Amino acid sequence: KSALNISAFYRITNNAIESYATVGTDGVNRSQFGNFARNNTLGLNLFGSTRLFNRWMINLNGNLYHLDLKSTSLQIHNEGWQYDMHLYSSFQIKQGFSVEGFVMYRDKQISLQGYQTGWFYYMLGLKKSVLKGKADISLVAENFLSPDIKVVSNFQYNNTDYDMTTHYRARGIRLSFSYRFGKMKFSGP
Repeated sequence: KSALNISAFYRITNNAIESYATVGTDGVNRSQFGNFARNNTLGLNLFGSTRLFNRWMINLNGNLYHLDLKSTSLQIHNEGWQYDMHLYSSFQIKQGFSVEGFVMYRDKQISLQGYQTGWFYYMLGLKKSVLKGKADISLVAENFLSPDIKVVSNFQYNNTDYDMTTHYRARGIRLSFSYRFGKMKFSGP
């Protein structure tokens, strides 16, 4: 079975909540949130899912949109394209045992005064179904080839430029147990 869904949208948000920052004469960065901007967003969403050979499932999701932020009160305008992609896959090796993976990339994020660069995340894991399918035990490795996720922020204020590099520690190993209990019934009207 396969599925494909494509949708487009246009959204206008007046008085959108955005952050605004300035640097005072004392050198201190002061940030605040408020209804500073008008946000016009034109976008496209794509979702696809398929199952191959009755053992392999692939889900793909992506978004592409143009963001236009404008604040007449602050006399600031910023716009640009953004996108993100997500891929999830699961392959059943044998009954009750599977390999799963997830990959995600998020492109730069536009804000009223600048942007943040994109970042990449991935995980790979093994899952074993136990207790007659009522529970799962999973062992997952996250970003195991990369020590961190690097995000660069660049903002332009009225009186200064601000650049910051942040390293998020994202490498890890996770062991989890999940248990399903109860029954759910769905019926038509």
